[in-house]
Amino acid sequence: MSFEHELHRVIFHGALHLCGFKDKTKKEEDKMRAKENEYLHLYFEA
Repeated sequence: MSFEHELHRVIFHGALHLCGFKDKTKKEEDKMRAKENEYLHLYFEA
């Protein structure tokens, strides 16, 4: 994973927290990771 890609993951992760997403449980973590991947795909593939 490139530095740029991982940096954007952290940025999207923080933005998702600001939008109310949590990652304390495995289910919440999986949901957040899926959203991170969705936004990373949109950002880098668009």
